[in-house]
Amino acid sequence: MLKKSPFYSALLSLAIPIMLQNLLGSSLSFIDTLMIGQLGSNSIAAVGIANQVFFLVNLFAFGIASGASVFLARYFGAKNYFQMQKITAFGIFITFIGGSLWAIASLFFPEQIMLIFTTDENVIQIGVTYQQIVALSYIFFAITQTLSIGFRSIGKASIPLAATAASLTINAIGNYVLIFGIGPFPVLGVAGAAIATLFSRFIELLIIVTYTIKKDVPFKIKTLKAFKWDSTFLYNYFITCFPVFCNEMLWALGMTFYKIAFSKLGVQAIASISVTESIANLFFVLSLGVGNAATMMIGQSLGEGKIEGSVIMGKRLMRVSLGIGLLMMVAMMASSPFIPKLFNIESEIYSMITYSLIV
Repeated sequence: MLKKSPFYSALLSLAIPIMLQNLLGSSLSFIDTLMIGQLGSNSIAAVGIANQVFFLVNLFAFGIASGASVFLARYFGAKNYFQMQKITAFGIFITFIGGSLWAIASLFFPEQIMLIFTTDENVIQIGVTYQQIVALSYIFFAITQTLSIGFRSIGKASIPLAATAASLTINAIGNYVLIFGIGPFPVLGVAGAAIATLFSRFIELLIIVTYTIKKDVPFKIKTLKAFKWDSTFLYNYFITCFPVFCNEMLWALGMTFYKIAFSKLGVQAIASISVTESIANLFFVLSLGVGNAATMMIGQSLGEGKIEGSVIMGKRLMRVSLGIGLLMMVAMMASSPFIPKLFNIESEIYSMITYSLIV
């Protein structure tokens, strides 16, 4: 593995499916914003604010799953499959609780959430409609993240990739027919986009769960004993995962306060930053792919007791990450005047998006 050719082969075999899955996930958000953008800046702003809750759920689930992946990769390397089952069971339990709390908040207090960001009544009304429909999808998504990280930990990143591809396809078709009322379907606007998102995330979870049940993967929960966590297990889990979780949640809170600050500048500013984020996320997929692959590779190496090799791998992966970051910077700056033209937006918002992407 430490020879350059096998190292890069292993990196690409893990990173490429993860990159593609992240690209499809980001594309789902991009297509949502693009299609909703045809309804005007108020709709973009409303959905952008409503999706701030999903952003928090996303980073919450990612933090839990990323922390779990440290153990999953290590136990897979050590061939300790029962511990993998315990980690998966605990990850599903925590993400289910977190996703449920956010779903309840979006179902019963959507207006209060929207008021944190804006006082525009039209924007609030549109955002409330979207939030209440997509609320249950937070639970689906949170559990999907835990199971997806399990497949990545054993080198089968193509499974969550296939599930995400199916989800994206369903979401894109659903958006088209429900937002604009194609064929026998009524024109539902933003509500149509929310229904398509809810259904597509349910299908994604269904595919992942079905494959987990039917295949004998090492992290599949085979006994209720996997749900018995003693104090040593909980201590080891939290001492390792808590810093990862805090990192993600602090990042989420920081981005939320940014969104609140932008909202004080008006609906146009919220709309511009919502579009900017949906575009920028497309350029982050390479970094996310390498980052996730690094977790798996180093985790498995540590599980096999190869400490020195893990350090060498870590340094090499840092250099790869720096190169990818510079490449994506150039690509984003070069494309910043062109991609915003896909959206149905005013010239002032177009300028805001272009400059924001460059920054």
